[in-house]
Amino acid sequence: MPVQLDKIVCSFCKDTFRPIHRARKKYCSDKCTDDAGNARKRNKRDKIRANVSILKNMKISIGQSREVTKEELEGLGFDLRYYSRSVPIWQDGNVHVGTRFYFEYYALANQQGKLTIFHY
Repeated sequence: MPVQLDKIVCSFCKDTFRPIHRARKKYCSDKCTDDAGNARKRNKRDKIRANVSILKNMKISIGQSREVTKEELEGLGFDLRYYSRSVPIWQDGNVHVGTRFYFEYYALANQQGKLTIFHY
């Protein structure tokens, strides 16, 4: 006789359900799984758009850059956790010296504790 698993609460719709197998422990159905994934993607896309809007309002000309502080960006509502992609910055001798984060036509370089915004 199969073991019955305890009832749990779906992380998305908050309904209680009894998992059929151990692999389904978080969501009650495929629809809730898909809806939760779409909500995460939508949230990330909205955060990236908000970050791009903040960068556009800084009025940095194309080909120019500007140094900023983390506190200044966070004060404007910028969320450093959301970006389109990131690329490590390497120095001669395979020394990792920073990371460059991309937001549409802007790049934010975090190099040795200094943040620089590039508009390309």
